[in-house]
Amino acid sequence: MESWLRRKTGECRAAEGRMQSLLNSCTASAAEECLGAADPGLRGHLESCRECREEFEEALAVRQLLRRHRAPAENPGTFFAGRVMRAIGQQEAARSALSANPWAAVLALAERVALVSALMLVLATTWLYETRSADIERRRVAESIGASLDPGPPADDGDALASLAGREP
Repeated sequence: MESWLRRKTGECRAAEGRMQSLLNSCTASAAEECLGAADPGLRGHLESCRECREEFEEALAVRQLLRRHRAPAENPGTFFAGRVMRAIGQQEAARSALSANPWAAVLALAERVALVSALMLVLATTWLYETRSADIERRRVAESIGASLDPGPPADDGDALASLAGREP
């Protein structure tokens, strides 16, 4: 980590690009084996510059870890590319057919409008049913309360006068 934060000299910057190309081309797992394939200028710089040497060894170690933990690619078969290309061709043909037909967009829009209308119809029907049921229930309750509070017609004239006497004008 330290090597990435330090200020590099011009020679170190020039060696960095050569180290990357060496790491990309080298298949050996040891640093000494990779350095054997390096040009003499890069070898001399890595021997004299401790930071660049450490950076090279760290990059080599990371590359080895990645190669070791990389899952092997499965063989997709001989007809894989053909199947993929046919599927792509079919999808492109379907898209071009849709774009060539100007009514395709109208049909797609009509389908969506029909679905939204059906959903709104279900919601409106549910709401109307619930509000109507609540109104009917309120009327029943009001009628039952009104019937129980209504004393009915007076039995005789004395009852009528007695009920009127209780009221104040």
